[in-house]
Amino acid sequence: MSSRSAVFLFEVAVLLPGERGYVAFWSTWSYTADDPFAVHVEFDPGPRSSTWVFSRDLLAEGLDRPSGHGDVRVEPDPDPGNDRVLITLHGTDGPALVGVDTGPLTRFLGRTTDIVPAGVEDCESAIDAWVVATLTAS
Repeated sequence: MSSRSAVFLFEVAVLLPGERGYVAFWSTWSYTADDPFAVHVEFDPGPRSSTWVFSRDLLAEGLDRPSGHGDVRVEPDPDPGNDRVLITLHGTDGPALVGVDTGPLTRFLGRTTDIVPAGVEDCESAIDAWVVATLTAS
């Protein structure tokens, strides 16, 4: 792993559309200085594997208060007995609710700010990287 990237493996609890209870499985959380505004998360519950990309700031804000509008929402678990963050992902099959323990998530975010401190992301480089990725994906 480069000093310009971070990869963490978390066990998460997920309530999937159509399921009766939470399912525990592993997820891979990654961050790179080449895409300083984004966190990439791969959820791998078998045949329903999916990757989501969302804002590092959204994730950090969601540690303390409800954040986000649209497909990704992040908030502290309202149950005071649960030290976790709830992430709601609105996909094509409906919303999935992901529970992530706050401790590992905080360590992951800390590592991302070691790589690129919040507020000093290079907008121009991020836009250039996005344009290249978009053009090469076509």
